[in-house]
This record gives sequence, structure tokens and C-alpha cells, in this order.
Amino acid sequence: GGGVYCQSANAIVTNCVITGNAAYYSGGGTYSGKLLNCTLTNNSAGLPNALGWGGGAALSTLINCLLTRNFTTYIGGGAYSCTLINCTVVSNSAASGAAGASYSVLSNSIVYYNSPDNGVGTWGSTFASSCTTPLPFFGANNFTNPPLFANLSAGDFHLQPWSSCINAGNNAFIANSTDLDGN
Repeated sequence: GGGVYCQSANAIVTNCVITGNAAYYSGGGTYSGKLLNCTLTNNSAGLPNALGWGGGAALSTLINCLLTRNFTTYIGGGAYSCTLINCTVVSNSAASGAAGASYSVLSNSIVYYNSPDNGVGTWGSTFASSCTTPLPFFGANNFTNPPLFANLSAGDFHLQPWSSCINAGNNAFIANSTDLDGN
């Protein structure tokens, strides 16, 4: 847990920006706990020469969170062994693959434009009502249409009005009454 280390999965972190942290093995941004309405960016795991898991988060529950530009020396550039609900996981990278979310459970989430994005970008994860590419092996109601971010290169991950991601989620997965913008 380079940025946040929660001694209990019941610990709650809300409305935080967790950026620029590093962990030797796992959870560059956070390790364990529940994060609500947080942004995890530019974190890394597996430094200086260790195999890292979860550049953004490891063994955590994330609700309405943005994970972007995180890195790991092994797998799970964005998240490793996490539960993600209504999250956006974009522009993360991993040295060995599974750059988006590895061995995680995702609902109503967008996992796109992670590198490498070569079929192992979501290795071992289960998706439900999510936008990701390639189409995952496990889960229902997923689709691969590009999310159509407002300005990907500038880091504006709001959706354009004609995005296929709008109203594509399942209301049964909503765990918080507001989104990351407080709407």
C-alpha cells in the first residue's frame, strides 16, 4: 500500500485523490479497504525490481472510482484482486500483461485503453454490465464499443452524449447515490 494501507477490509476511504505513490510488491495506490469516489493516478507497484500486483489498487473494493496512469511490473496495472463497481479503469500499464484489472470482479465499469490491451488486459476477471475490450470470458451483458470519452488525451473521462456506455449499466449494482462528480 504505497499511498493507503488499510489494516481491515472494513476501513473506508472517501473522496480522495491518491497519486504518485509506490509499493514494493502490491497496491501502489491502495492496499485493502473500501474506496468511495476516489481517483487513483500515477501510482506504481513492483519497484524497484520486484514483481508487482495492482499498480492502482490491490485487494480493495472500489466504488465510483477512477484508476488511470497506474503501472505495475507484473499484472494488474489498474487493479489486482479487487471488486470494482461503477469504476473507470483507463490508460494503465503492466510490464507482463493484464494492464486493466486482473483477477477482479467488475460491475458497471469501463476498462479500456490499457496497455498492453492484447487479450490479457483483463486476465482472470469477471465482468457484469461493463464496457471492455476484448470481450471477457466471464460475465454477462458486457460490450466492447469504445466508451467515447470527452477527451482521452487530456484526461477528461466524461462520456460524450452518444456514448454506448450511458445507461448501459445495471441499477442492481449501484452502491452509492452519487457518482465521482457528485451527481
